[in-house]
Amino acid sequence: MGRHKVLSLFFVLCVALASGCRGKEQTPKQPEKPTEVEPVKAKVPSAAPTVVDEAPAVVDEAARANEVARANEAARVKAEALLASVRQKIIAGDLDGAAVDLEALDVIKGSLPAGMQDEIDAAHTSLDTARKAQESLQAGKEADSLLARIVQMIKDGNLDQADAQLKTLEAKMGSLPQPMQDRVKAARNALEAAKAAKTTIKKPELPSMQL
Repeated sequence: MGRHKVLSLFFVLCVALASGCRGKEQTPKQPEKPTEVEPVKAKVPSAAPTVVDEAPAVVDEAARANEVARANEAARVKAEALLASVRQKIIAGDLDGAAVDLEALDVIKGSLPAGMQDEIDAAHTSLDTARKAQESLQAGKEADSLLARIVQMIKDGNLDQADAQLKTLEAKMGSLPQPMQDRVKAARNALEAAKAAKTTIKKPELPSMQL
């Protein structure tokens, strides 16, 4: 009898243990709520987008540099042709045409090399010198024509007219070549001599009348 109770209690204990194990298996364990972690923003180096953004700018800058280089080369070629034209026109006496070419050179002068800019300045100087020479030559031709008329007036005895014309010519003396200046001075001497000769000619004396 006592043995039977022991077995019964042992059986009940086994059943209870088995029930407890099944209960634990049937009741799912609640998952732990994960701790909310603030997402960390990835820091991208600032240099990366700058390189990407600057890539088109670098290409544009290179394109502009090439364009400027082509424009400067075209200006240089044009300047060489214009300078050659200026020199030829100065030699030919076409000073107005040379001046037009120099005006075109002055427009593009800033984009040209320093050496070519000096050539343009020298061309301006050559043109100015040629203009002065041309003006002097033209003045010489006009003076020569006027001087010939003055000499003829002196020969004809029109001394007052010769004097007026000679004064006009003497006013331009500084712009005349030296040989022409010498001729003007000779004409003045001739005129003064003619005046002196005219004043020294005595009028014939009338015979005295006896009353």
